[in-house]
Amino acid sequence: IRDRYLLTKFLYMLGDNLPVLIPLIPDKRVKLSIQDTERYFINRDNIGCITRELQKNRLRDAVARQDKVLLIGHSMGSVIAYEVLWQLSRDQKSELHVDLLLTSGSPLGQSIVQRHLMGAHAKGAERYPGNIRQWINVAAVGELTAIDMQLKNDFGEMVDLGLVPDIDDRDSFNYYHMHGTLNVHAEYGYLINEEIARIVSKWWRSCQSGEVPGA
Repeated sequence: IRDRYLLTKFLYMLGDNLPVLIPLIPDKRVKLSIQDTERYFINRDNIGCITRELQKNRLRDAVARQDKVLLIGHSMGSVIAYEVLWQLSRDQKSELHVDLLLTSGSPLGQSIVQRHLMGAHAKGAERYPGNIRQWINVAAVGELTAIDMQLKNDFGEMVDLGLVPDIDDRDSFNYYHMHGTLNVHAEYGYLINEEIARIVSKWWRSCQSGEVPGA
């Protein structure tokens, strides 16, 4: 099992750094995951724009109610959340802020994702969202989608620029089984994970007590 995991991890890294080789990857799971990422960024059938607009509407509604906002993005959802926040703060100059961005199982550490992100070719603060008050990233040991479990080494310039106080990377262990097979990436495993539960509950208590939301 370990050898199979290491091979799959190698194929992910290969496709991440050399996209031209993706069609030659024999592992269907790896190939489909990378191809799905490409489809989103290509915006096939306008799916990227539609998905981001749905997220923006939810955020606008929350802000209109003067709610505190904890935005959770799992897997590709973390990429969508990141791009939504970038668009709102950079393209649309919205005053909207999220108190906490919580990413889990995120592929934001992958080179193939970073090359396509909105703002990727901008300089300085314009390269990143400017509306995140706190960012916590949780990645499960054994992840393949979050093959780079640390995001601070990729987005640390946001801290240097004062866009966010810190990017808090945390490891976790997921034990969710799907069809009898361990699946550390499944959203169900993350949602019942002790680390995620601790972050959400602490944020919720801080909102109830009137403190600055955080974890």
